[in-house]
Amino acid sequence: MKKWICGVLSLMIVLISAFALADARMPINRGALTDDADVLSSELSSAIVGYAEDVKNETDMDVYVAVVHFLDGLDAQSYANQLFKEWELNDNAVLLLCAAGEDSFATAMGKKAENKLSKQNMDNLMYTSSDFAASIGRQEYDGAFAKYFVAFNDLINKRFDASLKLPKAISKAADAGTAEEVQPGVTSSFSAGSLWSQIISGVPEFENGSSVLIPGMWSQTVQDVEDNSSYYTDYYQDHSYGENGIGVGGWIILIILVMIIFSQSHPVRRANNRYKKNHGGRGWLYGLLGVALIRMFRRR
Repeated sequence: MKKWICGVLSLMIVLISAFALADARMPINRGALTDDADVLSSELSSAIVGYAEDVKNETDMDVYVAVVHFLDGLDAQSYANQLFKEWELNDNAVLLLCAAGEDSFATAMGKKAENKLSKQNMDNLMYTSSDFAASIGRQEYDGAFAKYFVAFNDLINKRFDASLKLPKAISKAADAGTAEEVQPGVTSSFSAGSLWSQIISGVPEFENGSSVLIPGMWSQTVQDVEDNSSYYTDYYQDHSYGENGIGVGGWIILIILVMIIFSQSHPVRRANNRYKKNHGGRGWLYGLLGVALIRMFRRR
């Protein structure tokens, strides 16, 4: 009896799920952009369509954007997967879905696209690699999609070793959205990238363009700091800040700043200059270590 009841319940669940998928209204495929919610400006819409053509020509990837009002009871990922099948998109296709009335979104991809770009990277585009999720929550749709495609373009260029350029309308909308976030008279939240740019803006360089204090190995370190700072800002803002309001990324940059200031002290500069004369100007690290050892022995 119990087995019979369980079987009936399981069948009911399957039928209900099937009816839900069947009843969900799916928009008609209108090409690279289907904006049934009518939330994107005509200028940005045209730019997205043009950019999708550029991606297709450069990488053979098909980019689709679908903006609807509601998901008709489905979660965003289920709706995106169902729409991907409904439109019969190919293995090289990427579909970005957004439900404007529910502030929900998801990505669906073909197998070849997923192997090339990875599901994790595509999820990061919506949450950590851009301000897409936060902008959607503020109903700033032009800015949200523009920032998404800025991050998407970076990913495409890296994965395909391409040199795609964004249309001016997308770059303009992304910049406008960023400017609106920092209001006059309001202190903006910590930004690892902007602070780092200020730190290294006055650092002298060699004739070949390499930095005196920031050798090549720092580039990857800085990129990692920016990525992790963005992640903590988006996901752990309420938990990762100390009493003084500085986040994890902030402490990392602060430590680097202290190291740079210390390395610019007179003893280190003298040691660095001596080493540059004898070894081509790459003695900043050895000079720093040498002065540190001298000071340690002096204290003893």
